[in-house]
Amino acid sequence: LQRKAMSSLKLYAFQGDFHALKCRIAAQYNGIAVDMPKFDRSKDATAKWFLEKNPLGKTPLLDTPDGAVFESNAIARYIARMRSDTELMGRSFFERALVDSWMDFAQQELEVAVTQWIYPIQGYLEYSADAEEQAEEDVAEALSVLNAHLKYRTFLVGDAVTLADICVVSALLYPMKFVLTEKVRAEYPHVMRWFLTCVNQPEIASVVGDVPLCAERMFAPGASAKGGKGKGKGKGGKGKGGGKQQQQGGKGKGKGGGKGGKAKAAAPAPAPAPEKPVDPFAGVGKSNLNMEVFKRMVANAPNNLIRAKDPEDSDDEDEYKRDYAAVMPKFFAEMYDHAKDSVWIIKYKHQHENTVDFMTSNLVRGLTQRAEGARKYCFGVFHILKQPQGDDKFIFPIVGAVVLRGTSFDPFREVSVDIAEYDVERIDPADEAAKARFVSIFGGQAGDQVEGLESMDCKWLK
Repeated sequence: LQRKAMSSLKLYAFQGDFHALKCRIAAQYNGIAVDMPKFDRSKDATAKWFLEKNPLGKTPLLDTPDGAVFESNAIARYIARMRSDTELMGRSFFERALVDSWMDFAQQELEVAVTQWIYPIQGYLEYSADAEEQAEEDVAEALSVLNAHLKYRTFLVGDAVTLADICVVSALLYPMKFVLTEKVRAEYPHVMRWFLTCVNQPEIASVVGDVPLCAERMFAPGASAKGGKGKGKGKGGKGKGGGKQQQQGGKGKGKGGGKGGKAKAAAPAPAPAPEKPVDPFAGVGKSNLNMEVFKRMVANAPNNLIRAKDPEDSDDEDEYKRDYAAVMPKFFAEMYDHAKDSVWIIKYKHQHENTVDFMTSNLVRGLTQRAEGARKYCFGVFHILKQPQGDDKFIFPIVGAVVLRGTSFDPFREVSVDIAEYDVERIDPADEAAKARFVSIFGGQAGDQVEGLESMDCKWLK
């Protein structure tokens, strides 16, 4: 049945229907071919053949050998469940429930609002200022929930993309492109980290393509002339307290309404701006170590030939490998200030828990991605090692080597929520054995022996 279904699925949806994206992305992850016949919403949705499949006349609709499946979440689940090994529905009974929770969240808290906000812009729905205002508030509330949930998480459920991520990304795609400006996006940094991680996954990118983020907010045709009443700051749209016809005058109901509006009492003085948070690295003194110069020096480390191409094989190529350790003598001699800088070896506290390689890799990726506040002051690498445990079982220890401006690790702890799960050891470069150990970790690459174990993967903190 699965083989039969995989070869004869048809998804009906009109162009620009974001509800269909989740279904197409799930099919991409599961390697399932889904045909998308041309669908004219104005004609086909009321055609007899379509109403026989779905009397509601709504899209998307999936035509299968066993009959039609309607409602986008049901279609996405149907496709996701066609393969269990991809674990799009989660890895456990509990995770499957969480995936369902976030799918319902996407449908109830985002999709309804996005439809009211985006479809008028696309010309699929008549514009309503009240509906737009409510939609903007609902999306902002949903983004706040997502931002809090994603603060310490790479994905919504577990450590890999699931249908939960697919559904929420699909709902946010058009808002990110059309209406959520850079100023608005800045309020939700964890959502943006997650969103950009997702849309750059090959399976998702193959469906949604490049995702240029909104530079200037778009408005529906009616809104461009009349403006809205919401809380946003877009010109002529939902200016804070702006009345209808804010762009062209008219009877303004809000503060600063257009011509003809009654004069209002002077607005109260704005609240004082919040104090700028103190940079934990503000106390780090000047040093000869320019971290950006050091990073470029490492990036341009000697590129040595490690295997010459086979002259008998026209498709073969020479193999090269950067020798990062080769730049370290110059670094310690000319750039490193023993009184103002420091080098550290870092190890995960719970190595025995790292029993799945890609989950361990996600753990390290989360650490490197969420260390934004330290990037100007540090440079390092983290390895995922492979340690046999017998019976073809392994654990995957994490070890890193980091160069830090300043002599205390405390500022890094203040900007990185992940580092609390790691032990840090300061290395004295005057101790040649300790320095050699640091250099072997810093200069190691995937496939090398690091700390006596094979490095399966490594990720730079830069």
